[in-house]
Amino acid sequence: MRMMGHIKISVGLAVSSFSLGWYMGYDYVISLTLAVTLAIGSVAPDFIEMGIIKHRTYTHYPPFYIAMIVATDYFHSAGNLSEITFIALMGYAIGSLVHLLCDWPYYRGIPIFLPNKQVKLIGLKFSRSTNIRFERVALIIIGTTAVLLGYNV
Repeated sequence: MRMMGHIKISVGLAVSSFSLGWYMGYDYVISLTLAVTLAIGSVAPDFIEMGIIKHRTYTHYPPFYIAMIVATDYFHSAGNLSEITFIALMGYAIGSLVHLLCDWPYYRGIPIFLPNKQVKLIGLKFSRSTNIRFERVALIIIGTTAVLLGYNV
């Protein structure tokens, strides 16, 4: 997915997560922190490469973000992380995983088992029309998920 697609997805995640957090009774700071860190995480895998490492290698490696979620939950459960730090780290890691899910269907894939060996899901060839359709589907899924969670379905 191109960067503009990731940015659109990050805005959709931010709006949905803030609305959902607010609807579920979380305070403004928690809801805003979740929204901002989800948005940052959903574009971060491309930005943190900074031309130093090859694209779609270590920054696109899902086990890293899954380990971050597990460790964050562990330390929060043990009382070693404040609520705001927990929300920020979880938002970043989940946003990064959403980024990877959006990159996975395309022809290059993402590394699943080894950081420098990409695995293709579908192998879509990149085109403007395919990317626009994919962005729309992703935003519909994000919005629908937020609505369903908001209504406790």
